[in-house]
Amino acid sequence: MSRSSFLVTQNTVQIQQGILDFYLKKADRFRAYFPGWQELSGNRPDFLALEEVSVQPWSGMVGCIVVEGTLTPAARALIRERGKFEEDGCYDFYEQLWSYELINDTEVLLRIADFWFGRSSLR
Repeated sequence: MSRSSFLVTQNTVQIQQGILDFYLKKADRFRAYFPGWQELSGNRPDFLALEEVSVQPWSGMVGCIVVEGTLTPAARALIRERGKFEEDGCYDFYEQLWSYELINDTEVLLRIADFWFGRSSLR
């Protein structure tokens, strides 16, 4: 099976939210990455409190962890809430997820990541 990737360049909230909702339905697991500093880790306690999660250090950044778990209804709701975009297509990085993946079996279906310190958007 051939896989393709795409880059969303238009900051349209409906398109971005539609993509997120589509892959939330297809995925069965998630990975959320949290750096060691507060500005981009505000959601860490909420994800650590979910059932059926594991936590490991992430080698991609010093002091960063990855929280991986089953996409339970609570996890889906949390990702839907914290992945929500503002009307300008961006979101407040203090409140929203910084980097996460939606996974089905062993395949990453959707990766949303922002490694630019500032406002983020689905890229």
